[in-house]
Amino acid sequence: MDLRAAAGLTQEQLAWNAELGSKGYLSRIESGQRLPSLELLDRLAHELRVELHELLTFSDVSAPRSTGPAQPALLRAAENRRAKPRR
Repeated sequence: MDLRAAAGLTQEQLAWNAELGSKGYLSRIESGQRLPSLELLDRLAHELRVELHELLTFSDVSAPRSTGPAQPALLRAAENRRAKPRR
């Protein structure tokens, strides 16, 4: 979300430009509820005018601190999804 805001784009604008189909899907990506494909991440990086790795790593001091190595939001979301038992 910080990169999107820094680019001056709304969720709707970025979703449209990256051909996501809906701003709701982008919202779920930003909140960690959905894990996008590498192709989609590449499109988002292009629209945000950043390198792909910037979507996968922390690049500033405002990133959450932990006792272990920093994990980008997308990887934390993946771990949370794996931890949930299936019904």
